[in-house]
Amino acid sequence: MGQWATRTRRGGNISLNMMTSATKFDPLTALVNYLNNVDATAFALGQFTSQGSGQTPTFIAQTAPRQLGLGFAFTIAGDNSLNYFGTVPGILNPDTASYS
Repeated sequence: MGQWATRTRRGGNISLNMMTSATKFDPLTALVNYLNNVDATAFALGQFTSQGSGQTPTFIAQTAPRQLGLGFAFTIAGDNSLNYFGTVPGILNPDTASYS
């Protein structure tokens, strides 16, 4: 009897960091949590959009190792989710988190 050909793949694990939650902290601020640590300085303002109002943030702040604070010029109280479309290495793109 013959043997079936087998193939083994070896290598590193490729995993992308992603948003795990987005919370409206107040009507002008959203807190976004990530699976792993992030660096606020790697992100650009235009990479995030609050769905509903279509706004992009006016500032991005590091609020914890795995959390960013996003400030908006106008209320996001009626918005339903936060979208990320960017080019930061290792960050899932596109990504969406519903506001809780």
